Amino acid sequence: MTAGPEPGSRIAAAAVSRRSASGMKRSMAFLVLAEMAAMSLWFVFAAVVPEIQAEAALSPVMTVSLSSAVQVGFVIGALLFAVHGTPDRYDPSVVFAVSALGAALCQRPVAPMQSG
Repeated sequence: MTAGPEPGSRIAAAAVSRRSASGMKRSMAFLVLAEMAAMSLWFVFAAVVPEIQAEAALSPVMTVSLSSAVQVGFVIGALLFAVHGTPDRYDPSVVFAVSALGAALCQRPVAPMQSG
C-alpha cells in the first residue's frame, strides 16, 4: 500500500498557491510602478531642459551636453552594476531602493531652480 497525500493537503496547497499568485501580482504591480517612478528621473529632465537653459543662460551646446550627461550617467551606472554583479550579490530590492534614493538626491540641486 502506498501512502498518498492527505486529502486536506491538496486544498491547503491550492490555497497557498492562490496566495502566492496574488502576492506575485501585487509585487509585480509595485515593481512596475517603482520602475516607472525611478525612470521618470531620466525622462523628466527632458521636460525641464528649456527652463534650465533659460535660467542658467546655457548655450545650445551646453544644454545638449548636460542632457547627454544625464543619459550617459544612466548607461554607465547600468554597465557598472552589470559588470560588478551588484543585484546578484545583494538583495535586488535593496539595490533598487538605494539607487532610487541616490537618484532622488542627485536631483535635489535642481529643485531650487523650479519656479513658484
